[in-house]
Amino acid sequence: MTGQAMTAAEDYVLVVEDDDGLRETLIDFLYEEGYASCSASSAQEAQAFLQAAPPPCLVILDQSLPDMSAEELVRIIRAMPAVAAVPVCVVTGDMRRAPADADAVIRKPIDVADLLRVVDTHCRGRTGLASPPPA
Repeated sequence: MTGQAMTAAEDYVLVVEDDDGLRETLIDFLYEEGYASCSASSAQEAQAFLQAAPPPCLVILDQSLPDMSAEELVRIIRAMPAVAAVPVCVVTGDMRRAPADADAVIRKPIDVADLLRVVDTHCRGRTGLASPPPA
């Protein structure tokens, strides 16, 4: 996992993406837009993070992770009382595969205006601090 340690007073986006380059690009983009973020490269890592950290304002989730589909992970998130209400945005190359219970779906390649619209909808006006770019 990358990102800054979160406290309850901070608001952040959790990026769950197994492609290192895309994950870092998303984190950099969020930073440039003033949003704090953390990331996970697998569903298992995301689950562990969500169980240990304060809830994020949004989860950006890749459709196809190495250890689980987005549909399965969304189902798990919805069953976790502390994060069940957290909005989930699925990023996919095939819109037909996106989970029905996702709050938003963005097609790959990602249109940054679409992504920013989703993040703004769920996180704008929060008091989060921007994480420094990953080293």
